[in-house]
Parts: sequence; structure tokens; C-alpha cells
Amino acid sequence: MFDRNPDAVNDITPIEPTRLHNSIDDDFFTIYNEATNGNVDCMVKLGSAYEYGKGVAEDFNNAIKWYHAAAEKGNKEGMTNLARLLALNGDTDKAISWCKKAKECGYENGYSYIAEYLKSKGRIMGAKYWYKMASEINENGVEDKKAQFENELAQKRSSNYSQSTSIQASNKQWFNGYHVNWLQVAIGIFVLVYGLLVYGSQGKIEDFARYYAQKKNLDFSYTHDYVIQYVRFDTQLFPYPKETYYVLKDDGSKKIVGAYSFWSYTVE
Repeated sequence: MFDRNPDAVNDITPIEPTRLHNSIDDDFFTIYNEATNGNVDCMVKLGSAYEYGKGVAEDFNNAIKWYHAAAEKGNKEGMTNLARLLALNGDTDKAISWCKKAKECGYENGYSYIAEYLKSKGRIMGAKYWYKMASEINENGVEDKKAQFENELAQKRSSNYSQSTSIQASNKQWFNGYHVNWLQVAIGIFVLVYGLLVYGSQGKIEDFARYYAQKKNLDFSYTHDYVIQYVRFDTQLFPYPKETYYVLKDDGSKKIVGAYSFWSYTVE
């Protein structure tokens, strides 16, 4: 996020920022000039301006530079802000060191201050660590803040668990309902197959006539007229879909002439 070596900014030789349209305002230049002339309070303000983009573009490297400059001059606000940004960047040892220096200057709650800041940034593990550190040295009011933090975490875990359970229950309900509707699915398939067999029979009879003529080496036009006029069919669905083609003999019995099943024809 920014330079991990704040010690490299001891030399704060003034370099005036470039004015770019209206991205840097007059108040920023006033603070900047005061800071470069040694005003410690303005150093802290300048660090804040860079950190939050007040009057200038956000720049964490410059923010930590000016907080460090103020901290080196004994300003406890500069120390705590520097420690806060170091903690955010994972430089725990340096952050602890500056918190201790700030405490020597009269700022008692540096650890819990950092914990609250990391909490606001969603750094849960970092916040836990700094709340623990603050609790170990018994910072003022830290136990209430720590308890509130842990309660918020518990509520969040409970909410996430409830949502997860609700989703699982919903999925289970849908899944069970899906199984309950298998009968409807089976009926739907039955109706579909029956419709395909029955309502598509005329076209299949003509196809059968062509297939029959080919297999029997007969004249197609004659065979076609004969099949269309005399051939009948029976439809079965079980144990598998099938149509049986036949002609009625004089005694009323059926003479099987062919069949259609599994998308193919057979001829007797």
C-alpha cells in the first residue's frame, strides 16, 4: 500500500506539489507551506490531507511521511496516526514501538485506537490482535469495546449460519419436491411418447410403405397405395414403445407385416 520504511523520510526537503487543475486547493498549499517550515501540527494535518485526499489526491506514502515527520518531533497525534497506518500495512513491531512512544507522551489508548481502526477496515484478525494487546495492558475502556467487537462477530456468525441453514433447507425442500413430482414427470413422458406414436403414425406408415417396397423389391406406388389402404397398426408403450403394422385377413385375424420401434422399421 505504501513504503514500509518510514525511517527513510527523515529528510523532508520541501518539494512543492504540482497544481493540477483544481485537484489541489489553496488550503492545502497553506498547510503544506506551514508544514515544510516546521509547523508540527500542520505536518499532522498534511499527513491527514494525503491520507484522505483532502485538497489533494490520496497518497499513503506521503501520508506516512508527514505523520512520521511529526512523530519524530514528539507529536503524539503524529505517533498514533503513524502507528495506525503501519499496523494497517502489517508492520506490527514498528506500530507497537510508536504506540509505546505515544503512551510516554500521554496517549494511553493507542492499541485500542488501532483495533477500532482495523475493525472499521474489515481487518478482523488484525483487530482481534490489537484488542488483545490493549486488554493485556488494561487500556481504558478496552474491555467494553472488545466485548462489543466479539458480540458483533458472534451475531455475524449466527446470521451467516442462519442464512446457510435457510439455503440448505430451501434446497432440500426443492429437492424433495422434485422427487415428489416424479409421477407427474412419468405421466408427462407417457403422454409425449404416446402423442409422438399416434399423431405421427400417418407419416410413419408412408415411410413404412417405402421401406416395405424396398425390402420386398416391389413397385413403390402400388405398395404405397396398398399400405395406406389396408395396413393398420397397434401401439404399445410397455415394455418399450412400439408400433406393429398388420393387415386384416378374411377371417378377421391379423397378418403382421412389419413394425416400428427404436426409430427403425422391420418387415416380416
